[in-house]
Parts: sequence; C-alpha cells; structure tokens
Amino acid sequence: MEFTRRRWRYSALFGALAAIVLLLQPLFAPLPVQAQSITPRDLAVTDDEAGKQATRSVEQEGSDGRSSWIRLQWERNIEGPDALTGPWTVHSSVWVAQDFTSARAIFKEQSTKNKDFPEAYYGRGGTFALPLKGVGNESAGLSACVDCSVKDEIRLHHRVVIRWGVVVQVLYLFGSDKVNPQDLAQWYVSQLDARIPGEARTAPEVVGQPPTTESAPAPADVLMVVDDPKEFVVTLEEAGKRAKVERQKAGKDGRGNWYEVRYERGGTGSRFYEGPVTVYSYVHVAKDVESARQVYQEQTQLNDKFPEADKRIGDKFELKGSEGIADESQGRSACERGCNLDGDIYVHKRLVLRSYNAVSVIYLYGLSVDEGNTDFHAVNFSEMVLRRFTR
Repeated sequence: MEFTRRRWRYSALFGALAAIVLLLQPLFAPLPVQAQSITPRDLAVTDDEAGKQATRSVEQEGSDGRSSWIRLQWERNIEGPDALTGPWTVHSSVWVAQDFTSARAIFKEQSTKNKDFPEAYYGRGGTFALPLKGVGNESAGLSACVDCSVKDEIRLHHRVVIRWGVVVQVLYLFGSDKVNPQDLAQWYVSQLDARIPGEARTAPEVVGQPPTTESAPAPADVLMVVDDPKEFVVTLEEAGKRAKVERQKAGKDGRGNWYEVRYERGGTGSRFYEGPVTVYSYVHVAKDVESARQVYQEQTQLNDKFPEADKRIGDKFELKGSEGIADESQGRSACERGCNLDGDIYVHKRLVLRSYNAVSVIYLYGLSVDEGNTDFHAVNFSEMVLRRFTR
C-alpha cells in the first residue's frame, strides 16, 4: 500500500513537471531550421565599414517571440580631425524573424518610424526621399537636413529599412553632406544586400506551417517614380527667405496621386527683389507613362490661362529655356498688364514637364528683374523637381 501511494505521488509529480515544460516550451522554442543558420551579427554593418576612426558606442543583442536581433552603433568625434573621415553616426540593426509574417510586421513597424528618425540626436528640418529601387522584398528610405537653408555645411540624416525574406535591416547615418551624401547610404545598402544568404527567403509563412520560399522581387522599372508626390515639390526653404505656406493639398484620381503647395513671400516692397513672391508647385505621380502623358497634355493646355494666378493676365510671351528639360516640357510667360508700359513690370511664369510617369507644374509671380521673377527662376525650380524624379 505504501509503495502504491509513493508511486502515485511520483507519477503526479512527473505529470506536473511535464505540464510545466509544455507550458514553457513556446517561450524557448528555437527559430525554424531555415533561420537558425542566419546570425544577425553576420549581416550587420562591420567595424571596417563604419571606419577605423569610429568608436562603437552601442552593442546590444537578444531575441524575443518573433526574432533574434542585434543593434550596433558607432560615433565619430565631430570636433576632432576624424570628422571628415566618414559619417558622424552609423547605426545598424538587424532582425532575423521566425517566419515571413513576423518579418513583415517588423518591417512595417520600423518603416513607419522613418519620419521620426528615432536614432537621431540632432533635430530635423524638411525631409526628402532616399531612393531604394529594386532592393529587397520591401524597402523604405528617407533623408532629412538639420537645416537645409544654410549656405555652407549641410548636416544630413539618412534612415533606411529593408526586408529580405525573414531578415529586416535598419541603417541610420548622420553627418555633414561632405562625408554623408545619399550615395554613401546607397553604398552601405549595397554591402548589406550582398551578404544576405539565400536561406533568408525560405521560412514558414507562420510558425507551425511548412516552410515556403518567398521569391525575389521582380526587377524594378528603374525609371518609374513611386514615392509620395509630396517628396518632390519645391520646399519652403527653396521658396526662399520670408516665404510662407499659403495652402497645400493632396489628392488622387484614377491616374495616380498628386500634391500641390503654394508659397507667398510677405513683407514690404523689398520682397520683390528676393525672388518670386508667389511659388506654386504641383506634382502628379501617375500609375503609368500613358496616364502621365494625359496629365501633361491637360496641364500644358492650361499654360495660356495661368489658372494659379490671382492677378490679371496681360500680354503673353515665350518662356525661354523651357523646352528640352525632361521627356516633355513646355512653358509660358505673361505680363500682369502690358509688357511695354512705363514703370515696374510684374510677370507670371508657368512651366510644365514630364519625366517618365511623373508630371511637375511650376507657377511663379513677381517683379521682372534679375533679383525677382525671370525665366531662370522657372527653369531652376523645375529642374529641382526633375532631379528628385530621376535620382
């Protein structure tokens, strides 16, 4: 009888232990076989890539219910002689997720943080697109200036999030434009891309399901503009001193997405000698080239009407230099009244261009003097937008 009771107690004890192990097992479950061989540290930025003059300031690694991960960061002394040897901050984070669903969730969480630049110490002014066409299964990049209006040293932030199968990378760089251009961020991306193993694309869709293979993305149309139209329009800093946003609006139609912004320069009469007093910038990112051609044709037909103008339209004349800027371009000028009157002459400028699937409209109003509103100003603003389309 005593032996039976003892055996019952041991059986109950072993049963309880087995139940505890079963309850705890999900907390210690290893990553799937496909991900076990991928070590986050092997995919992160290296000391050599950060540069010998950079000091590692952050080194953290661990795992959670979705992934194993690592965070590394390097800093340079911006007051010392090494300030011109590379970015002042280099940050690299890598997650190796347990399944595709987790990897996509991590990518979404991180890419939505781009506009906040969470790794940054210094503040940010206007942001602009950081192109990453054809990289990874998903990618998102953004750049920003501390102050884009300074005339000497511009300090830049770059933040990139890329997903290759179950691997998610975050790269953040900060430094002077002399040592931290966008080209450098793209170079780092190329280094990271080259070391992603093929097994990163093989994993369960969700843990517990059989492994599947996520195919590489189809080759991107490198000419296709895909970013938010807001990323391409003339910025407040570019509109010039004392300019303020009068209105802005975004929208979409069956052909794509568009964004428009209008700046007005306030102040006294001297404002007419500081550039155009009205700067209007409109960008339409169409879903395809044919849709962009339609938008372009509609906009050029409006050139003689100057629909953005809030002053009268008088004599019309050529806008020199407006043709041959992009795939298609056309401009028009007009005086507020007659062009041969005594005294100050105020003029309107309107220039429309199309680059592949994106269309830009620039409208300017101001005094017809070199320091005010000229053909050069219309062409220059249009080329600013065009460079963003094609970088």
